[in-house]
Amino acid sequence: MEGLSQGVELLHFDKDPDDSSWYVAQLACDGILATTFSVPTPVIYDLREHQGERALGEYLERQARALIERYGDARQPRLDPALMEA
Repeated sequence: MEGLSQGVELLHFDKDPDDSSWYVAQLACDGILATTFSVPTPVIYDLREHQGERALGEYLERQARALIERYGDARQPRLDPALMEA
């Protein structure tokens, strides 16, 4: 997919089989697996139609990197500190 940095791999990107109004994505960044995440179909449509495939790739990469920063590798996720305080 266009827009992904070197070292970023799109592992899964497809419509949610249970709800077609969402897409499900999973990426790995520099060998670190991001938690699977969902994106509303209108967001995908808007990015593709108005900004192009590169913008969609950049968006997915930003989401994956944010999840990795917050939770770490999906194979051994760490708990969110905000949830620990509750």
